[in-house]
Amino acid sequence: MKKITLKNKKVWLGAMLSFAFVAIIGVAFAFKPDVKKTVPVNTTKAAALYWYHVDASTNETTGAYSYNDTKANVINAQSCKDNANQPICLFGSTNASLPVGTDVGTPAPDNRILEKN
Repeated sequence: MKKITLKNKKVWLGAMLSFAFVAIIGVAFAFKPDVKKTVPVNTTKAAALYWYHVDASTNETTGAYSYNDTKANVINAQSCKDNANQPICLFGSTNASLPVGTDVGTPAPDNRILEKN
């Protein structure tokens, strides 16, 4: 049997420390942290539109805009309550200066408020 000398102990200790160091580094890079991707929160605010009264018989604007707000706020502020199968009461536009008598056509649901029953 070979006699263990101080030199052999240092070599053995160095080899073990090197192995431990490599093992620690390997384990550290072997696993990815469980990082949850954050889901972006929809922070887009509803657009404030210029709301014009519409003559139900002609489907045209009757004057300058009456409200400059979101659809939800305008519904709460006046008597048109956006009931289905009713004529258009208010038309929402991004244009602040529509001429009187502008034909509103068939606007998208976000751009119209229908009369109440």
